[in-house]
Amino acid sequence: MKRNQEPLEKDVFAMFSPSWFSTYERTYLWIAGFKPGIPFKLVNKYIADLSEEQLQRMNTFRAEMGTRERKLTNELAQVQESVASSYLVGLGRRQVEEREERRQADEAVSEMKEMMVTLVQSADLLRMTIVRGIVEILRPVQCVKFLATAAQLHLRIRMIGLEKDASRNRGSRT
Repeated sequence: MKRNQEPLEKDVFAMFSPSWFSTYERTYLWIAGFKPGIPFKLVNKYIADLSEEQLQRMNTFRAEMGTRERKLTNELAQVQESVASSYLVGLGRRQVEEREERRQADEAVSEMKEMMVTLVQSADLLRMTIVRGIVEILRPVQCVKFLATAAQLHLRIRMIGLEKDASRNRGSRT
């Protein structure tokens, strides 16, 4: 492995199920981060004083971002299917030596890793675009409320997840 490799490139698979997340936190993951629809739900639920113009802009923006989210979700499914199936089909067709089998497995993992890094980067860009777009639509006071609500949600999810995992661990020891 290269010494100057970015953490994402080194541990892209770990980002899809981070060991530092509780099991509950992992349920909110979508391509190594929060689901893109969550910020829109926060605006709908906690920002009550949107103008008609803001509502229209938000709806248009949500539709655009939903299209991008679906595209990335489809790309993730294709990556998972194509890399795994090409490796398995290759193994199924012929008997190969263990060394060749390992080489093919390493190539398949490497190929999938590159595609996953690209997907995570695209998903992060989408998340950033969504938050930036929402902030641009909202007035300053609404932005503060939106960002504070997002932080509170993150902390609540973390706290609930840790409590559930601790409770589950206590139950399994008795």
